[in-house]
Amino acid sequence: MSPQEQFRHIAVGVFCPDRQLAQLLSMCLRGASPSEINTVFDPLEPSFARSVRQSDVGVVPLNAWGLEAIRRLRRDPVSPNRYIPLVALGIDPKLPDLRAAIDAGAHDVLTLPASAEALRGRIVRAVIAGRPFIETETYFGPCRRRNLKPDHKGPERRRDPLGDLATRASTEARVDIMLDI
Repeated sequence: MSPQEQFRHIAVGVFCPDRQLAQLLSMCLRGASPSEINTVFDPLEPSFARSVRQSDVGVVPLNAWGLEAIRRLRRDPVSPNRYIPLVALGIDPKLPDLRAAIDAGAHDVLTLPASAEALRGRIVRAVIAGRPFIETETYFGPCRRRNLKPDHKGPERRRDPLGDLATRASTEARVDIMLDI
């Protein structure tokens, strides 16, 4: 199934206090025909919890409001859906902003301007290629272990009993699959 076809089965929540940006994102998404678009401007609105529960993925701005929304969705024990995949959108974000979004619990970050196709691809990837969630005292969100290093010599690297060549081949195949998504 193509990403376009997959996207038609996804309900997207646009959580953004800026009405113009939220409407712009909704229009971009509407052109790709998701099953549903839920737009919420304020997390204190009664419709926020319902929209989060009804959405398969959320889109938030990469700003102070968006980071706080991500933290609330991830950390609050009464959150309507702590496990919803979240894609943060930022206009020319700096490295500290990207790290803040990832540390808050965003699945992915997309820099604007971006094409509607790029946005759709990130949303589909966040939903279809979901990752397990990790909960510690300081972090709750998707597992960040993407960078597989077959030549790692540290004590915590798992060893393949079949030998180094089998480990390297399977790791390279997993990396290739990750990059194709």
